[in-house]
Amino acid sequence: MEFIIENYFAFNNPEYLYVLAKLNKNFYKQISFILRDKIYSEIKQNPYVNLILPNKNLIYYLPDNISHFGLTGYLDRITLKNHEHYLKMIGEKSCPHIGIGRDLHKRLFISIFIPNKTVITLFQRFTSNEYQWAWGSLYMVPDELNGNNRLGDDHWIYMQKYIDFYFTNEIYEQRSKNPFSSSPNQDHMYLPHHHYLNL
Repeated sequence: MEFIIENYFAFNNPEYLYVLAKLNKNFYKQISFILRDKIYSEIKQNPYVNLILPNKNLIYYLPDNISHFGLTGYLDRITLKNHEHYLKMIGEKSCPHIGIGRDLHKRLFISIFIPNKTVITLFQRFTSNEYQWAWGSLYMVPDELNGNNRLGDDHWIYMQKYIDFYFTNEIYEQRSKNPFSSSPNQDHMYLPHHHYLNL
């Protein structure tokens, strides 16, 4: 167990984890929770992540593979089915969750899963650059994120409200009005427009 945890990036291959889950589901879950706690701690200690994440029972370790990458290295190919698959592997229902992890380039990421609606992934843009973060998605996203895939202060503030709305009981002044009602229909897929020169 200690060997696996110390070298967990070597076991980041979803196919390996799937085999492990079939052989011993409880062992896989134990490893998954330990990895989640490790990544959760790294994210909380990262001064450039301007988010307060919800309770850990709504967060899980999401393995990453090459299929999650777009052509520019963006983590914008994580799908609703990816989340549903890995939640099922640890015995969790398909309800709002946040998947966290490190990708094949050792970049931290936070993938927000809203069933039947959308997946928005926030990620460290470059391996050697901890302070520059971006977002990616295959789905329609709130208007507040459109225009630039680099996460600025306004984007972080908005994503905090987004997380609070779906994952906590915090009440806002206009809680009765969905703050995302002005967004396009999130049930349709689209290819995000990356602003390469700004990243």
